[in-house]
Amino acid sequence: DQSATRAAIQSVYEKDNYVLDPHTAVAYRVAQDYIKAERSRTKMVIVSTASPYKFNDTVLAALDKDVPKDPMEALTALSNIADAPIPAGLASLKNAEELHRTVVEKSEMRRAVAAFARK
Repeated sequence: DQSATRAAIQSVYEKDNYVLDPHTAVAYRVAQDYIKAERSRTKMVIVSTASPYKFNDTVLAALDKDVPKDPMEALTALSNIADAPIPAGLASLKNAEELHRTVVEKSEMRRAVAAFARK
């Protein structure tokens, strides 16, 4: 659940100074639960499945940090905490041109897609 995921992110950061993404935090928690339940000494490898930068709001909140409203400020905050650069693809968005500005309510989605397809 979300609270266990947040706890795993926070625990690993406090113990190892490593910032997990939520998906990897779930894998970490499952591994820890297995080791505890089975009293296992089996060595395990957890493959990181995503970047914490994709989930910067969730990760910052899990680390009890303020979550800036501006997405680039949130990426910068996470970069400072992780002591690692923002991935190039995400960093490039800072100066990217905004191409799509249309916001559609769920109830209007069918009409909006049909209108777009007719163009």
